[in-house]
Amino acid sequence: MSILRKARELLTDPENWTKGAFHKTRRKSGGTTEHSYCALGAWRKVSGKGLNDPGKARNLLFRALKEKTGRTCVIRYNDDHRTTHKDILDLFDLAICMEECENEHTTGCAKLN
Repeated sequence: MSILRKARELLTDPENWTKGAFHKTRRKSGGTTEHSYCALGAWRKVSGKGLNDPGKARNLLFRALKEKTGRTCVIRYNDDHRTTHKDILDLFDLAICMEECENEHTTGCAKLN
């Protein structure tokens, strides 16, 4: 499974997504902990990379954001008060589509139409 798919899977549950931090930990009753991540935090978690070591998946996420919104900063987009959980999942879906098109050496992504 690709890094983008793993990151999207991590964020599927709205409780696993956050704004304002790459990663947050919540203590629950009974001593268990839950984790939530922003879009780039999820990418960092599954890729093991830092922000200065972008890699293909992160670059695709930024390209998808530019295609989808015209914006260039995933962090600001994630944290924008107007951005919803669905918006973030849609962003990952577009980046995954772009990745699949590149892997298949085809042009155009159906999600852009």
